[in-house]
Amino acid sequence: MFLGIDISRAFIPCDPEAGYEAEIDWGAATAILAGEEVRLKFFCMRSKYSGKHFVRFYFCERQQSFFDAHIQAFSFFGGIFSDSDLR
Repeated sequence: MFLGIDISRAFIPCDPEAGYEAEIDWGAATAILAGEEVRLKFFCMRSKYSGKHFVRFYFCERQQSFFDAHIQAFSFFGGIFSDSDLR
């Protein structure tokens, strides 16, 4: 018991609602293009509800790639993820 709370039975529900949240990140990978090793950056967006991933590769992480990746990902997911504060 901690301050009258049975910690062994306490939990925080982490069930996101459909269509409200996604996570994004950049990573790096090496690919062989035309017989040469090339270092690529990849953008990944994951729906927190379904766990479905969208991944797209770029030569850099510049703003143009960032915006294009979002446009392509939102097209893939069928629209934007709504801000949970707007519900």
